[in-house]
Amino acid sequence: MARITLGLGLLLIALGLVGYFASGMASLTAMIPAIPGAVFALLGLLTLWQPTWRKHTMHTPQSRSRCSWQCSWSVCSSARR
Repeated sequence: MARITLGLGLLLIALGLVGYFASGMASLTAMIPAIPGAVFALLGLLTLWQPTWRKHTMHTPQSRSRCSWQCSWSVCSSARR
């Protein structure tokens, strides 16, 4: 699971960088996916480095992604009304 979290983090960082450079470095908002990606990558590396902390370092990105999904869902559903 730590390798999946690390891979997802690196993918989000790459997405942010590609979006930023593809837009001609016009807007920093293209880097928004890189912020949670850095957190996920850091926690994935921390889990690989210290396996005894796995319970904490794997539940943190899971709860963060769950909260992000839930907040975005509530924003989208309120916009439809």
